[in-house]
Amino acid sequence: MPTLVEAFPDAKALLALEPEELGDVIVELIHRGISPNPGRFGLHDFLYAVNHRDTPEWPSSVRGQVTQAVAEALAYLEQAGLVISDPTQSQPTLWRIFSRRGQKLSEPWASRGVQRSCNPAG
Repeated sequence: MPTLVEAFPDAKALLALEPEELGDVIVELIHRGISPNPGRFGLHDFLYAVNHRDTPEWPSSVRGQVTQAVAEALAYLEQAGLVISDPTQSQPTLWRIFSRRGQKLSEPWASRGVQRSCNPAG
């Protein structure tokens, strides 16, 4: 499964992005299968590798900032109508799915047509 740690050389590169730019990377990671639950994903899926890494490139001291940046990017995707809470869950959950509009994004960075800010690993 792809991870944010593979997509960015270090935490600084991730933190330098605006929410919509990081949102584009998140869309690609979802398409590449970041979650073990096909079609569903949550904040924890993006943070797992970050929270289990303590290297000079990904120090534990920036985990809070990375968590906030990823949460902001997911909020951007929700506000843009690309991601929604999973309506099939009987209880309110943290699971998200692509909206019908989001499902149409078959190519990375299709949500805004921006130039790549990083090169997610394949």
